[in-house]
Amino acid sequence: LGTKYASKAYDEQGGVNALAAELHREVCELLGQGRIKDQPIKEVLKEILQEIASGKEDESNLPTYIPALDQNLKLYRSDFVAIKGGTGSGKSSLGSQIIVETAIRGSNNLFFPLEMSAKQCLKRAIAGISGHNMEAARFQMKVALRTGDMSGTQEMQRDVANAVQQLISSNLRMPKSCRTLNSIIGECRSANAEKQLDVVLIDYIQLLHIEGTFSSRQLSIGHATQTLKRLADELKCIIITPSQVNKDGVSREAADIENDANSVIAIDYNKDDGERKIRIDKQREGASGIEIPLEWNGPLTKFSAIK
Repeated sequence: LGTKYASKAYDEQGGVNALAAELHREVCELLGQGRIKDQPIKEVLKEILQEIASGKEDESNLPTYIPALDQNLKLYRSDFVAIKGGTGSGKSSLGSQIIVETAIRGSNNLFFPLEMSAKQCLKRAIAGISGHNMEAARFQMKVALRTGDMSGTQEMQRDVANAVQQLISSNLRMPKSCRTLNSIIGECRSANAEKQLDVVLIDYIQLLHIEGTFSSRQLSIGHATQTLKRLADELKCIIITPSQVNKDGVSREAADIENDANSVIAIDYNKDDGERKIRIDKQREGASGIEIPLEWNGPLTKFSAIK
């Protein structure tokens, strides 16, 4: 490979980024050789029969660990999943919740936060795990330090410390330097060459810089969704991306996002009363149009089971 690309570098007309991306892809394929192989049809059929006979879940099905969601939606390795919603609907929060919940339970995950800083994302993750809003916790500590009475903060400190430890121990990586389609593809292939990737979150797709010349933004987004769908199939992982929608509830700039997605989760948001409803608009297996019994927990910026 080194000899091949050293030679190609003298004649390359497409630019160094395109050449580097091509080299990166081939190196990752080389690293992954022998680890993932095509299964003969006979072996796949045998696997299906064993699942039926034993009653066990399909091993390619990956749970979100959000019970109300898992009861109504099956996500499988190679799925490309869109979470669509308007501004402030909680689409990024739901995506973050899934990536964190799966990571702390052992999944090997990548989170590309294109909208928020890593610190903001991790504050939300700590709040979701610990059950304590970070701003409220900071204020509580500020008062305790001023009064010298720390007795009322012990439970909060223990919960927050436990949440931080869970995140430290998890296989969750957050490469903030990756903001282009090619760099994200390269990072995913590199991570997968080291260890099988389970879930990837790109938040959100309209903020992604897509290399190439396109006559419209819609075409560039369509190119990105098709590329990410192929990547999910190539790496046998789930790729999730929140998508901004317009006032009519259609994904902004590209209907291809919903067309290409294996599953579409919609969040309807009423700004007048703050109510949010989660609905499955599309899924590979199972019914569509199902409303998920989850309610918005504003202080923790997460969705919780309806009590």
